[in-house]
Parts: sequence; C-alpha cells; structure tokens
Amino acid sequence: ILNHALLAYLLVLETPFLKPREVVIIDEAQEFEEYVLNARRLSLAYDQVPAFANDPVVLANCGDGERGRAVQANHRLFTELSRRIDEDGGRRVAVPDELPVALTVAGHLKTLHGQLLTRYPPVAGAGEGNEENLRHQRAMEWAAELANGVQTLGRAVPEGQVRYLEGAWGGTEAARVSLHQEPVEVAEFLHTALWEATKTVVCTTATLAVNQRFDYFGSRTGVPRDGIY
Repeated sequence: ILNHALLAYLLVLETPFLKPREVVIIDEAQEFEEYVLNARRLSLAYDQVPAFANDPVVLANCGDGERGRAVQANHRLFTELSRRIDEDGGRRVAVPDELPVALTVAGHLKTLHGQLLTRYPPVAGAGEGNEENLRHQRAMEWAAELANGVQTLGRAVPEGQVRYLEGAWGGTEAARVSLHQEPVEVAEFLHTALWEATKTVVCTTATLAVNQRFDYFGSRTGVPRDGIY
C-alpha cells in the first residue's frame, strides 16, 4: 500500500527501491496525474545553492573562492528572477528563454563537484563504508544533482516542457521566488512507465468519467485504447 506521491516517485526513479508489482490498484485515480507532474517537476529555490556551499563536507574540501562565486551567482540569478515577477505583476510567470546566469551557477557547482572528487576518499584505505567517506559520497552526489538541475533550468526549454517562476509573500527580494520546469503532460510517460510495464492496473474513484466516458482520463494518463472498460 502506497500513497500517490510515493508511487509517482517510484515510477520516475531510474532505480526504484521497491520491486514492480503485477497488479497496481490506484484509488482516487483522478488525482494521480498531478502527483506524477509533481514528481517530474524540477525546482530550484534560493537557499539550495547556499545550503550546499555551506555544507560541512563542502566547507572542508572546497575552496572558499569558488564557494563564494557560486553563492554570489545564485544571488544574481534570483534577484533577476524576482524582478521578472515584479515587472509582470503576477504570481506565476513563464520563462521560456535561456538563463545565462543559471548556467554560470551550474558551472561553479561543477567546479565544486570536481574539487570534491579530487579529495575522495578523505579516509584512504577505510573503504566506502567509513562514515566520513559516506558523507563525502553524499556531498558529491548532491553536487552533481544540483549542478545538472541548475544547468537544465538554465538552458532553453525543450519541446513538451514548460518553465515558470512562482512568487511567494515575505522574505528578501531574491528569496521570494522559485524556478520550476515540468512536462506539459505525462500521458506518454505513464503509458510507458506504468501501463506497459505493469500486467494489470486498476484505477478507481467516483469521478473518473466525464459525460459517462473515460476518454478524458485516458488521454491525460496514457491509458491504452484497449485498456478502458
């Protein structure tokens, strides 16, 4: 038994931590599309880069200059994004263009990742099970994931995706905006990741049908044409 969010993340993960099941039953299935969109959404908030730059492992193994440049570039990025929100006047603003400052941030993060790599393992001969070596591994994985994510958010938006800013009340100018990118729809993804990969999928709820038909639900979630009864 899983909630919608966990099932969605299991479908998205390249190496899921639970074995696939022959039968999957999704209750309140009208909500599942939104959970899959959330799982496939790439997001960046102001405090993520500073949190990484000030992590104890990063502080101990990376140069102060490069850490500072990453944080400063991140501040410039979010200051620029915040001004876009102010100029538009809305709480959510599309960002279809490339973001050069985000690519600069990604470059600094990649440099920090390289510095972490050169200092691994911190305890030579202790093996990967050593606690200090494990913390170092986690920091390297964090650096790579953050750098790749920021780089994706900085490039031109690929077809089938949408990128946008979301504003929030309070906080400093730069900290009250977040950057997101997600697919426009998840039907094709679910068709492959769920319907083709699972022997039987049962979707239940009282509100799946529109005008007593399931066409809309099927088109939004990738249900095969012969899979609706």
